[in-house]
Amino acid sequence: MRYCTMRNHRLTLENMELLTNVPLAQLIAYTCLTLTSVIVASVSLNFSYRQSFGWKPILLVWTHGLASSAVKRPSGGDRGVDAIVHFEVWNRHSYPITIDGAEVKFNQVKIDDAVHRMAGTSRWSVDRNGKCSYHERIAVKGGDRCEFELRVSMAEQSLDAIDDWIDVKIRYFDPRRERHKSIATKYRYHFRVGLQY
Repeated sequence: MRYCTMRNHRLTLENMELLTNVPLAQLIAYTCLTLTSVIVASVSLNFSYRQSFGWKPILLVWTHGLASSAVKRPSGGDRGVDAIVHFEVWNRHSYPITIDGAEVKFNQVKIDDAVHRMAGTSRWSVDRNGKCSYHERIAVKGGDRCEFELRVSMAEQSLDAIDDWIDVKIRYFDPRRERHKSIATKYRYHFRVGLQY
């Protein structure tokens, strides 16, 4: 019983020492509360800004494939194979943007630019390095999306060995900030035929 009394007495003395440091405890509490209110205010400001103007546009490559070419090769023989890439831009701003152009760069897949020029129906231009460019301007409303389909003729190559990382890039104009910006992504263009063990 005496131990408990002494223990309670010691706790009381420790509490007395804490009571003498009240200004220090108040300073720590006020500092923590101020920092917390600044963090809450900055998060609220960020959310209200995003609700007013929206988020940055995004670029999504959502499918790829192969199809029989509509144009015969200049050398004659069978029709070739077309590489197809579908992608889209989502304008998450609350105001419209203008897409200035798009680029798709194949790194390992060989593109037959002569066959592509013969077709003459595509809005895409192709150079010898496998870079495909789209130069028409497109206005995209706020909260809307714009789809692109690239279809280019591939040079003769083994279809089983197609495994390429393609670079997709969009250039757009932001009228509110009066600046040209770009979005880029990489996408794996590949096919696997047969069973894999």
